[in-house]
Amino acid sequence: MKMIDLFPEHADCILGADYPSFSLKEQGTNHSVVVEVGQRKCEKIHIDEDRKKTPPQQALFEGVRCDWCIRDYENGECLFVELKGSDIEHAIQQIACSMDWFKNHVENFHSYKEFYIILRQNSHCPEISSFGQKLLLSIRRKHHSEVKKGHFPKIIFAQ
Repeated sequence: MKMIDLFPEHADCILGADYPSFSLKEQGTNHSVVVEVGQRKCEKIHIDEDRKKTPPQQALFEGVRCDWCIRDYENGECLFVELKGSDIEHAIQQIACSMDWFKNHVENFHSYKEFYIILRQNSHCPEISSFGQKLLLSIRRKHHSEVKKGHFPKIIFAQ
């Protein structure tokens, strides 16, 4: 089932479906990544708010949340993406909260084997603190998903 059917009140958060690839951009920057999905039946969900839209797009839910989710609406598998400058721990927290929200509110949800923190090209890849490591362990245990962080121009959301 598509997100638009589950949450029609958030239709402005669901930004397209059934494309072979999706471009994800960070609000107010040229920071972006392309997610290739191939033959999957996917939809692009902007989880975070977009205040620059007219009228402003509300966030999918309140609280800490990541930027994007690419969701295979046939099998419920979700790929979470956070576009970030440098605060890796906050990015991990945003993705963890987003995964938890989807797990509690979206039927047939399960996370993809990886989630991504995409750093800007001019930023370095900082090490993850002990707090961040604990968050990653929690995600690994609850959602069976591993972090990929770095400079990725393209992500392959393989089956």
